[in-house]
Amino acid sequence: MCIGLHDAFGNWADYWTDILSDGKWHAVEVGVGEKKEDNWQKSSNFDWGQINQIAIECFFEETGVGSFWMDNLFFNNCRWEATVEDA
Repeated sequence: MCIGLHDAFGNWADYWTDILSDGKWHAVEVGVGEKKEDNWQKSSNFDWGQINQIAIECFFEETGVGSFWMDNLFFNNCRWEATVEDA
């Protein structure tokens, strides 16, 4: 699985991890920010303070296809909401 972040300037950061396909739920916790940047592959000028896109990609060996579900996506200890507030 690859978690990709893009900043407001088109720079990127990728975090790669394995996920188990045993039919059970598994928590995946990914640290972000300058303190955790050694865990990421990133462009040299990636701006951790200007993240505006998140991509999650899964690659399934052998079959090439499959399904996965997400539950409880949190940022900064806050649950993510699919809403935009008007300024």
